Amino acid sequence: DFEIVAEVPEFVWDVLEMMEAVSVAFLLPRLPEVPKALTGGRDTIVVRVVHHPLAIALCDVAGPIISTSANLHGREPPRTMEEARDQLGGGVDYYIDYG
Repeated sequence: DFEIVAEVPEFVWDVLEMMEAVSVAFLLPRLPEVPKALTGGRDTIVVRVVHHPLAIALCDVAGPIISTSANLHGREPPRTMEEARDQLGGGVDYYIDYG
């Protein structure tokens, strides 16, 4: 589904076939109709293909998910649920600890 936000070169499909059970992310040119607000003003967008059961279930129910990084600008990404809560606090509707 990520063709809706990015120009996808042919090699991406080859990589996905070779790595079918591995989560992988690609930095790709964003399509012109994708708002720059989603890319931090950049002309590229990161798309991630996941093979995690919970992420797959969420996408099955909700469709593609758009998200930002899980840290505040200039801060290190949290490594645990506690660190995430300490850094992000009430700015997050739901926290899911899946190991």
